Amino acid sequence: MSDCVCVQGGLFVIFFYSRNVTILYFDDINRVVYCNVFPARFDAFFYIDFQEGSIEVILIPSVP
Repeated sequence: MSDCVCVQGGLFVIFFYSRNVTILYFDDINRVVYCNVFPARFDAFFYIDFQEGSIEVILIPSVP
């Protein structure tokens, strides 16, 4: 299962696995400029703060 989030100048691709969330960010010429894998429950909430070239991903684990 995956999802894509378009932002100005690039593309986020988000993959959900059973216990991990993988987030990739591609710039406008398809280079990966950010990659991180987060241990998280499948139903974890998160948001991406993308401003002035910096990427911050905040994970909010769901209540078991």
